[in-house]
Amino acid sequence: MNGTADVEAHGPELEERLDPSSAAALLEQTRASAHRAFQVGTPTLALVRAVVVLVIYGILWISVRGQHPYKGPTGPALVAVIGVLGAAVLVTVVLLGRSLAGVSGRSLQRRRAMGLLLVAGYAAVFMVEGAMAHAGVGDGTAYGTWAASGPLLVVGALAGAYAAMQEDWTLCGVGACLMLLGGAATFAGPVGVWETVAFGGFGIFVAQAAVQSWLNRR
Repeated sequence: MNGTADVEAHGPELEERLDPSSAAALLEQTRASAHRAFQVGTPTLALVRAVVVLVIYGILWISVRGQHPYKGPTGPALVAVIGVLGAAVLVTVVLLGRSLAGVSGRSLQRRRAMGLLLVAGYAAVFMVEGAMAHAGVGDGTAYGTWAASGPLLVVGALAGAYAAMQEDWTLCGVGACLMLLGGAATFAGPVGVWETVAFGGFGIFVAQAAVQSWLNRR
């Protein structure tokens, strides 16, 4: 009898908890909280990317200034770039490890797939660069215009597509800006393209950090 009475007594309460509108509101609140938690560290990562782009492309720009004829980035510059990339990877791993703590399942799988696509995209850029050199295309195009702008076109397209699927419109905008920057920078020539991407990419990622910080405070 007591068991039956307890069920009857709590029946209205259970029905109220399972009300569709309340359940929908709770689901939306949970989704929003999870999204904010998943975005932790994004402004910092964007600033890291801004500095990395400025330093790497700045180093390469300095290394090709004054080259007559144009030959492309020098060996010491490439070694310095590898060092900067190594440090950037370590910092990114640490920051991502914190922001992705507890994230698993399809979200993590999508990020891993995105990482593999980026690696494949960069490989494709270098393959085209090698094909250009093999075909006798000038160094200014193979090791200048394409080498500087190609990665932006690939990364921008992949990041934009991934962000659109995730409905992350900030990242989607970044992807679009990177593609536009990559296309516009080609008009600056084999030397100027490095400078254009250095400062343009820096500005794009700083803007992303600012927008993301504002969204996180809402």
